[in-house]
Amino acid sequence: MGPSSTGGAIATGGTKPTGTLPPTTPDTSSATVANLYGIVGRELKALDTKRGADVAQPMWGRFRQLRINDALQTLEKRAAAEKMLSQLRRDIAAAM
Repeated sequence: MGPSSTGGAIATGGTKPTGTLPPTTPDTSSATVANLYGIVGRELKALDTKRGADVAQPMWGRFRQLRINDALQTLEKRAAAEKMLSQLRRDIAAAM
């Protein structure tokens, strides 16, 4: 038999993917921020063990400035805490 009427092509509806994803909003729920706080504390301890207090001490100071119980009280404070903790995680990873 002959080829199909579409010539074997699959219709895509005329749209093409742009290759970019929309920006994501960090999860700033109390549970997520509290969990991130614990993760950063453990990563700091690992950094301290691996690289020594001279490398980890400045980061410990930043970590200890965050009063987690207060930070969990409002969305704005949780967003600020999430931002600070995420940056601290990046700095820890770079120092490892």
